[in-house]
Amino acid sequence: TAPNYTWTLDDNTITPALTAGTYDITLTITDTASNGGNDSTTNELTITADCPNIGNVCSDGSIYAGVSPDGNKAMYTTTAAHETARTWNDGSVNLLDTSLANCSSAESTCRTGQNNTTFLATADSATTAGIQPHNAAQYCENLTAHGQTDWYLPAKDELNVLFTNRTAIGGFANAWYWSSSEINSYFARVQSFTSGLSTHNSKEHAVRVRCVRRVN
Repeated sequence: TAPNYTWTLDDNTITPALTAGTYDITLTITDTASNGGNDSTTNELTITADCPNIGNVCSDGSIYAGVSPDGNKAMYTTTAAHETARTWNDGSVNLLDTSLANCSSAESTCRTGQNNTTFLATADSATTAGIQPHNAAQYCENLTAHGQTDWYLPAKDELNVLFTNRTAIGGFANAWYWSSSEINSYFARVQSFTSGLSTHNSKEHAVRVRCVRRVN
């Protein structure tokens, strides 16, 4: 049986850089006589985040926001410079109830902002002819910030993580913020970053948006 060895990279780096998570490893070795061998391991390499505490600014400039409510995955948000105000739908009063499960309290759509945003980015938001955009969700879907492109509009419970950690994260306005969670034809979920109240607002109103991403 071969002994265990600890392998260290010459410059102690991995290129390209890996995001935080646990990885499987396949090792292939060839000696100077062209004798080769390989081995595979599962969950062998763990990469820790460079911003382990809530409110820490990561090396890419994003901010560690806490853990997601649907699986305790690391969740990150942008700086306030990437905040905006958008309507939830296309800004019209031609309101439409999408096929997303309406978020009351325990539905998955109250927690899964990534899935919500992917759906809303291509779904129709109004009863008028053609495909009308969901402006808030599309803003996050199309956002490139801090070198990342996988931003999404947080669901109701994910938005509450931002509220809970708002002081450490910083940059939030004393205002309402949209979630990607729908209630019905007329309303979608919002949260006050003054009082913490989670309620609803009319989809055609312009409300603040702070996008998030997570490491799966």
